[in-house]
Amino acid sequence: MAGLLIPASRLDAQALNAMIRRNERRLASCFPGLLRAGESLGATRAHLDLHRACERSGRSWLSGISAPDGDLAGLLFLNSINPDTGVAEAAGVLDADHEGRGLMRGAMREVFDLARERLGLARVRFLIAPDNARSLAMAEALGFRREDRPPRRFAAGASREVLMNYYLLKLRS
Repeated sequence: MAGLLIPASRLDAQALNAMIRRNERRLASCFPGLLRAGESLGATRAHLDLHRACERSGRSWLSGISAPDGDLAGLLFLNSINPDTGVAEAAGVLDADHEGRGLMRGAMREVFDLARERLGLARVRFLIAPDNARSLAMAEALGFRREDRPPRRFAAGASREVLMNYYLLKLRS
């Protein structure tokens, strides 16, 4: 499944906006910022512009995930990139219609190659809610190991929080 990633510079704002709108309920739990970016086409364009600027500064990396039919199937983020420690946090979201086809797993492998080779990172952290069985299974299959540290509180919208556990993948020995 090579070539799944679409760089932020080539992401289409209309396609992203449509994907956000289709997945509003699931985005509300862990991606409230992305949900706000789907409020209008202008908000989506501004969101993409922000991520392109963050990419240029080396703080984060946003990629779209391409489905075999060419549709935008999801997004994959490398956030909180710390070149001094060689660590970044990964997060991803997949369109409900594209789940269970291995797209996220393939895209994660591609982003790990990018993190290691282009960004020089040594480790990637993945934050996963304890009840997210699909992400937990994927993290295990990709070689992530749960870190022995307290869960992180994550604001899931204005009215609730989700506790996210830390998982770590070493990209190089």
